Amino acid sequence: NKKQLASFIKAFGDDEAHVYDSKIEYYSANLNLIEDLRKLITMKFPELKISDLGAYHYKKCKKYYFSILSGSLRFYAKCIDFDHKQKRDDLLFNLKRIELDNGHNQRLDTRIRILKALSENNLTAKQLSRKYCLGHGYVLKHLRKLRNENKIMVVSKNKFSNIWGIKTSSC
Repeated sequence: NKKQLASFIKAFGDDEAHVYDSKIEYYSANLNLIEDLRKLITMKFPELKISDLGAYHYKKCKKYYFSILSGSLRFYAKCIDFDHKQKRDDLLFNLKRIELDNGHNQRLDTRIRILKALSENNLTAKQLSRKYCLGHGYVLKHLRKLRNENKIMVVSKNKFSNIWGIKTSSC
């Protein structure tokens, strides 16, 4: 039954998936499990566009993965979704961001907006991404450029993210 399979995929994704700017990546150290999950999704949800299987090394383990691609995120949200609050919020944010498309005109002042926001408060790339409805990777690219220009710096780190702030000159 499709509804039961959607519940299984949701439960698996709540634990073994990550929401990126334009895709959802499912991963596992168990090759047979991830291959079978990919086959099930492909057979029962042909509306979903899915990447080929890939692999990478994480610590001492090999991880296998596939991605639900950006053109399928709206269908995924409607028919499968997440129970995990942060993953659901990330998915809904990405759908909103893609819908708004934040065209070139608004992106031209991204550097200025980042500098203004950081002059008011130290922030993570994710916080900046949410504030200006921009892709996380796009914000990170600007943060690195501004860091290389000595305008900003990493002021601290939390568990998963750098916290960025305006670079102060030392006398």
